[in-house]
Amino acid sequence: MQQKYAKSGKFTVFLSFVQTFNEDAGKFLKEQAPTIPVYEQINLPHSPCGKGIPHAVLFDHTGAVVATGDPDELEQKVEALVKATPDPPPEILGGLEIKSCTSLAEQLATGKAIDPILKKLTVMAEKDDESGKEAKQLAEAVNKYIESEKTRLKESADATPAKTVLKLNGFLIQIKGMNGEQELRDLVAKLKKDKNVALLVTTMQQVDALQAKIAKNKKSNRADDSALAKAKETIRKMIAGGKVSESVKKEAEEFLQSF
Repeated sequence: MQQKYAKSGKFTVFLSFVQTFNEDAGKFLKEQAPTIPVYEQINLPHSPCGKGIPHAVLFDHTGAVVATGDPDELEQKVEALVKATPDPPPEILGGLEIKSCTSLAEQLATGKAIDPILKKLTVMAEKDDESGKEAKQLAEAVNKYIESEKTRLKESADATPAKTVLKLNGFLIQIKGMNGEQELRDLVAKLKKDKNVALLVTTMQQVDALQAKIAKNKKSNRADDSALAKAKETIRKMIAGGKVSESVKKEAEEFLQSF
């Protein structure tokens, strides 16, 4: 399935070893050298592991569980799901094979401010050689990415305000000093005027930081578990409070299922 559908940019496979990890498992992975990600003990509350082995979970592009069961039985559903998935947004590097602008491309890929990099690319693009041609193509890809992201984030604001704020925070770092920055900063301020959106954003950030810490340590401690439980209780109280828009309520409920 990975070989057949991954090239669409709309599908990927990852594995989770949910039994007790042992030397035999490590030896098997080393010998087989799988080319897809393999994780240990991933258990999502909204997609519990089934009784059979192997067990597969099929998610759509929003993260919702579409189906569970034997991998062979789910394969027939993948093609329809891939067709129903929106095209991925343009990549900042435009899918180009970078040979000459490697340093600048690395900076772009890691979310650095685009404007100074774009200026350097513009200068390089004046060269009458292959490096100039590549710089011009990369600059065009970056500009396409910027316009696409602006449109996408504006359009997502009503349906997923909290997630949009989080994505805007990262995107604003990229477009610092560029045309359209202030408009998007105003959009963040507008969305966060809703106290529930602001609370959900803050809680999402806290949980992301906790989960990153747990992943790094490969285990959680009592303080981590307590903090995650407190985050869940915060969101549950917000939902129960009643004065929550339908879009924020939906985001909050999906967020609660994610940890």
